Amino acid sequence: MRYNRINFSNNSCNEFDTSVSFLVEACNKQGPLDDLYKTLMMKRLLLFAFTLLTSATVFGQINYYFSYFQTDFEYLQDAEAAVTETWDDPNAEIPIGFDFTSMGTTTNTLYMSDNFYGGTLVLDDMSPTWDMIWATSGDLIDAGYADGMLMSPITYETSGEPGTRIFKLEWKNCGTYEEYAQSGTAANQISLQLWLYEGSNDVEIRWGPNTIKQSDLLIDDFFSTGLLDDATMNNDIGYAMFVGGSANAPSLFEGSTVDELQLASLLSIPSNGMVYRFSTTPVSVEENTSLEWNVYPTATNGLVNFRSNSTEQVDYQLLDLSGRIIDQGLFTGFDQVDISNESKGIYLVRFAAEDEVKTFKIVRQ
Repeated sequence: MRYNRINFSNNSCNEFDTSVSFLVEACNKQGPLDDLYKTLMMKRLLLFAFTLLTSATVFGQINYYFSYFQTDFEYLQDAEAAVTETWDDPNAEIPIGFDFTSMGTTTNTLYMSDNFYGGTLVLDDMSPTWDMIWATSGDLIDAGYADGMLMSPITYETSGEPGTRIFKLEWKNCGTYEEYAQSGTAANQISLQLWLYEGSNDVEIRWGPNTIKQSDLLIDDFFSTGLLDDATMNNDIGYAMFVGGSANAPSLFEGSTVDELQLASLLSIPSNGMVYRFSTTPVSVEENTSLEWNVYPTATNGLVNFRSNSTEQVDYQLLDLSGRIIDQGLFTGFDQVDISNESKGIYLVRFAAEDEVKTFKIVRQ
């Protein structure tokens, strides 16, 4: 289900609940759909509803710096099993092994729930609002699910010295629910890992080998990795940041509205060894990661200022929400762009330098 433009009002939750109820009723009245297809449609509806609700109103900015890099992917050895039987959307409580803080929540346990896809982790299942890590929004399934056999282990381990330990969670050779629903097979498989760092509270999603020949079996309408802050199924509060665009040169999309997040979908599947990092502090340039960039004012009818702490040239692009490039160029340190001749609405500013890309939202008033 592709995102539509939605203008939220004070009654948006009630109106949205009514829309969801209508869609659920319509899905149930499809007629001779088999149970698998109905389940698939309902799961897509839940993902769509949850994403919109968590994207309604700003609650609090998540202070993360996004970067990406390439490294060797290594499978876990002799790790603990998070699930012990074949799974679709598993229920599991997974001990991290240390206190981990993300988006204001401190926990030593990650939770998987059959309310969400198998790549979704909840930081506190007892809270009325949820802080969540989406290792992937793709609908994964055990490759042995059709035969009732566990063939795609979900395992974890914690290693290192106290204070600098690393928690690793692995999904190995997972199939896609789309393929299972269509044909009962699991020929298209993928592996990935989630790493959490003690002390720094950094988050990494590491992509492993895949045998996916039909990318639409995983990507479908929305495919991303990201973090959700204070998400709820009942209230229109929350903040989200998702990775979108080119899988091997992605951009970060941050916001609390559909307009801000509608481009936050990866266009392909990340290659083996690609790592997406959400870091709580800027890392050194020598590590090929986050720079300090700023765009201001974020709402204007004239000039927009660009600022960078880099001594190197920064590529910039000004885009509309369809992805059309309106302006582009290079700057070092500081520059200004005049958008007074553009139509009123939301635009994106994308910076790229030193193997890092970041996207900002501005409003032409």
